[in-house]
Amino acid sequence: MKRRAGFTLIELTVVLAVVVVLSGFLVLRVSGWTPRQSLNASARAFGGALGVWRERARFDETTYRVAWKERAWSVTSSADERVSGGTLGFGQTFEEAGELVFDRRGVADPRAIGLRHKSGDRVAVVVDALLSGVKYE
Repeated sequence: MKRRAGFTLIELTVVLAVVVVLSGFLVLRVSGWTPRQSLNASARAFGGALGVWRERARFDETTYRVAWKERAWSVTSSADERVSGGTLGFGQTFEEAGELVFDRRGVADPRAIGLRHKSGDRVAVVVDALLSGVKYE
């Protein structure tokens, strides 16, 4: 009797069982990263928006006020006109309400703005007085 090329049903079942077990471990391990990565992405997006409005204040030579509360943030001009805004991701909030004012030269009081995820993860966006960039803690 000739031997046919290929795998037996038992060999395929064993390989499939090993793949399922390993993927289960991977899913458990990766699921812990998701809230932290999402929070870091929101912090980078918010920090990027702060950098944009600092530069706009310099370029337009006008004052912009960035205010945040709970999940939302907004930007208003010196004429009290809302010009931009956004929200944080699901399950994310600012640690406390506040505001940051960029004067005509783009200067603002230095401060750390805390963001928190409902899972307990925390990150801070640190704004320097004169630098265009922001730091993340």
